[in-house]
Formats: sequence, structure tokens, C-alpha cells
Amino acid sequence: MADSKLTSLESAYCACHNCTSDEFEMKIFLSCFSIVSPMNFLAKFLFWLRPHYFDIDLSAIQRLGSTSNRTQFFQEIENLHYVQNRDRGIFARTFPVGVSLDKLALLESLFNET
Repeated sequence: MADSKLTSLESAYCACHNCTSDEFEMKIFLSCFSIVSPMNFLAKFLFWLRPHYFDIDLSAIQRLGSTSNRTQFFQEIENLHYVQNRDRGIFARTFPVGVSLDKLALLESLFNET
């Protein structure tokens, strides 16, 4: 759990998971896919084939990392939901390959109760 002087979600996550700031985005990104899901296979294939397909997700994770309270955090989650649907088009709605908003929302637990 993050301390009472939380400066960012990224710093709290890195402290809890013993990782560096440089590893933050990729650790979050990879944690948002289920290990046994067929979508995980498709995501890995797409990441290899078209890595820029996930720029929206990686950018959102970066912005989430800079949030310092729940309000900012959930605004970023809401923005990602909108952008994923708007910018990825029919393919994303048919094959929802991208970070799981539900799994990202679990990061909210890093914020202390206020």
C-alpha cells in the first residue's frame, strides 16, 4: 500500500512491485492481459506485428502513472475507454484487444483511503 505522501501512482506501484520507473509501463501493460486468454495470444501477435497498435494503451498507462488521486485516476480510465472505442474502430469492437480497463481499475487500490 502506498504511503500517505503519494506523489504518483507510478511511484506507489514501483514501490509495491520492486520495479523501476523505466519498467512501469510495460509491467502494467503485460499485467492487463490474462495469461490463458485467446485475446492474450492475439495481443502478443499484434504487439509483434503492429506494436504501434498499442500506443493508445501505453500512453494512457503513462498518464495513469502521473495521477496522484482517485479523481484523476478515474478520469484517465474514462478517457481511455472513450479513446479505445473512437480510435480503434470496428476491429477493436469486434476483437477487444487492448489493456483491460477492469484490470487497470484495480490499480486504484494503491491510493490510500481518504
